[in-house]
Amino acid sequence: VKGVYDDAYNKALELRDKEGYTFIHPFNDEQVIAGQGTIGLEIINQLPDADVIVVPIGGGGLIAGVAYVIKQLKPNCKVYGVQAQGAPSMYNSIKHGNIECLKSVSTIADGIAVKQPGENTFRYVSEYVDEIALVTDDEVSGAILALIEKQKMIAEGAGATAVAAVMAGKFDLKGKRVVAVVSGGN
Repeated sequence: VKGVYDDAYNKALELRDKEGYTFIHPFNDEQVIAGQGTIGLEIINQLPDADVIVVPIGGGGLIAGVAYVIKQLKPNCKVYGVQAQGAPSMYNSIKHGNIECLKSVSTIADGIAVKQPGENTFRYVSEYVDEIALVTDDEVSGAILALIEKQKMIAEGAGATAVAAVMAGKFDLKGKRVVAVVSGGN
């Protein structure tokens, strides 16, 4: 499928090489991951009693940063990741213990439609994320609608995946104080 993240990434590398541009990776860069970690700081500062943080995953930068910070400040807090069933690159890589590249991706959650996670993000997710689940496009669509109806919030597909996973019961959350991060394709 043309028009996914990986196509833009390859074009950016081509322009870097051809024009001498500086390329900063959008998710596999240590400083980008550290920047994403500030979201974990905000969560802990505003909701110190949180038991679980549920975070969307595309290439893994957002969850890598959030999970690292959460586990440093509150190690018993669970960090769960969510990927679209049509783009399970991190899910498959973690399951099989090595970085895998998907041949194609197809999902309504296009902001997290990434064929291959990065080396840095894979390492952080492997170490700090407790579990990853997959959600269907129908579950994501239901979460988008629920966010509109109940929270008056417009979220694109990638951002709604964490809510979709919570609504669909993908994790054991009974009796837990849960934060669902509504962000994706940063």
